[in-house]
Amino acid sequence: MVNVCDAIMGSGKTSATITYINEHPRERFIYFTPYLDEADRIIAACPDADFATPSNSNPRYGFSKTTHTAELVRQRKNIATTHQALMNYTPEMYAELKEAGYTVIIDETLAVLNEDQTVSRDDVNLLLWSGCIEETAPREYSITDRGRAYRDGALLSLMKKLSSRSMIVTGSETTMRSYYWEFSPLLFESAKNVFVLTYLFEGSEMSLFFRINGIEYCNIGIDHPDKNTYRFCDHPNYIPKYVARLSKMIEVEEKERMNEVGRRKTALSMNWYQAHPDEVDTLRKNLYTFFCNHHRGTPVATRMCGTFKTHWGKIRGKGYWNSDTVFSLRATNEYADKTVLAYPVNIYANAGVVRFYQSLGQEFDNDNYALSIMIQWIWRSAIRNGQPISLYLPSRRMRELLYKWIDDTQKEYKERYRKES
Repeated sequence: MVNVCDAIMGSGKTSATITYINEHPRERFIYFTPYLDEADRIIAACPDADFATPSNSNPRYGFSKTTHTAELVRQRKNIATTHQALMNYTPEMYAELKEAGYTVIIDETLAVLNEDQTVSRDDVNLLLWSGCIEETAPREYSITDRGRAYRDGALLSLMKKLSSRSMIVTGSETTMRSYYWEFSPLLFESAKNVFVLTYLFEGSEMSLFFRINGIEYCNIGIDHPDKNTYRFCDHPNYIPKYVARLSKMIEVEEKERMNEVGRRKTALSMNWYQAHPDEVDTLRKNLYTFFCNHHRGTPVATRMCGTFKTHWGKIRGKGYWNSDTVFSLRATNEYADKTVLAYPVNIYANAGVVRFYQSLGQEFDNDNYALSIMIQWIWRSAIRNGQPISLYLPSRRMRELLYKWIDDTQKEYKERYRKES
């Protein structure tokens, strides 16, 4: 059974996970998290589960994390590992996982499509002509028996990837092509139980993946019966009290002069950074003003800037030189001391990803996609500990998404507790 715990940050999803693991000592678990450091809390809080962490530094397993994982599954060990490692699971590993009856816990939704810029059109055509891969669905290519017999050669790395997942191709014969690795639905067929811990699940890429593959799931919530206890329950339930004062916890920079640079709908997108160098320089000056003038008295160590890494060099400056974090940062407590934040990005999904879902009759919600990423980034900061933060959000589109989310979330909280009272 697949259970989706779609609950706002601070609801106790990780605490409920710890409770579940400790109360089910006979179950076998695999815990997936975006960053391995974040598995430490689970490992420390569940000592009796004796979690093992696959490594690529052990010569016994050929310095392969995947090979080490396969051996841990054969030994029926509890495992804590990363989302990225899951991309290399083979059909044979899924069969072993199914036989062992594992419960899988996924912290944050998985990226269903991962772009690979190392794949070339000629390589793909060669594999098609040789019969090593075949088109199993429009724009989707999978390995054949002949391909599985490929043991050595220049394309070995590519063939290993094809042995565990499908390749999605966007573009045409006359236009630029993009190549993506598609996550395998075998995980959800192989696990005894699955828990997905997330927020804003509906409309996410993973929810579209479930629809496309006919994966049924039920929504669960968090029960918080006393100060120290969090448990999963069979319906959406607990909402943390801080939600009632969201609008007061986030002080957004409102000065028109500071936000003019993000007035257009696509301003501050990835393409905007490439096409508008003069405006990018204006943004750099605005960031300096925000950090060093408007918040002059705050320690440099409390400043945080979400960025497109490839364009950070264009906007970095004195006073926030090393404050950069990737715009899609999530599932980490490392930045919980940050109180002065800038988020000079405007997020849109890759056009190839959007077209892929549209070709399968699924409408991709770019606004929900952007909001989900932004909210997760904001909650890496001191707000997760109940502290107020200051935020420079120059994109008008992103600001409007944030304002609407705050308003809707506070209304939901008030309505929930009005009914209960």
